[in-house]
Amino acid sequence: MRALRPLAVLSATAAVIALGIGPAAANDIQFSFHGASARYTDATDTLCAKAVNDTGAGLEDYAYALIQNASGGTVASSPFASQGQGWRCTGNLSIPEDRLYTLVLFDCTRIPGTDCGGTTRQFYS
Repeated sequence: MRALRPLAVLSATAAVIALGIGPAAANDIQFSFHGASARYTDATDTLCAKAVNDTGAGLEDYAYALIQNASGGTVASSPFASQGQGWRCTGNLSIPEDRLYTLVLFDCTRIPGTDCGGTTRQFYS
């Protein structure tokens, strides 16, 4: 019976390797949109936003980011980042692994009557 145990362990290991089962690889994402940047760091499950005035017109920008699940529900949101604050980040979000998410980035200005512009990117965590 003892001789069969190593074979069982080897068979289970081979099945895991053949099926590609194992820990998920880190899948970080970072992108920019006009005067805003967002990043998600998979290893630490942190979401960050940063505002940078890229227009040179003296506008005060702010930015924020959201992570949405496949059905469009908000899973997490970053703190609002005003121009000059650098990266503003969440703590550890504990986002479930191996799922498709959408990172939504908003670039806004503090001008009455203007809206925020935004863009999205999909990623796996």
